[in-house]
Amino acid sequence: MFGDYQFANCDGDGFTALLFANPKWDEDWGGEIIFYSHDTSPVDHAIRPRPGRMVLFDGHIRHRGGVPSKFCHEPRITLAIKFQRG
Repeated sequence: MFGDYQFANCDGDGFTALLFANPKWDEDWGGEIIFYSHDTSPVDHAIRPRPGRMVLFDGHIRHRGGVPSKFCHEPRITLAIKFQRG
């Protein structure tokens, strides 16, 4: 929800699948997932939420879930599935 705060993190060894599960999402609501190239570098990529969109990424990539803007009056719902390397 608006006003929350998310910290950048890595998920570790394996892959993460992130599904944006909201049935509706306006692009002005924000909530992008942000990926960083290295621990100290600026943003490398940002992916906007879109209903049904799934993002698959290496768990070693540092990332942060964006918080919705004050114009969004509903939570950003995501489902994260983590696949660990054997």
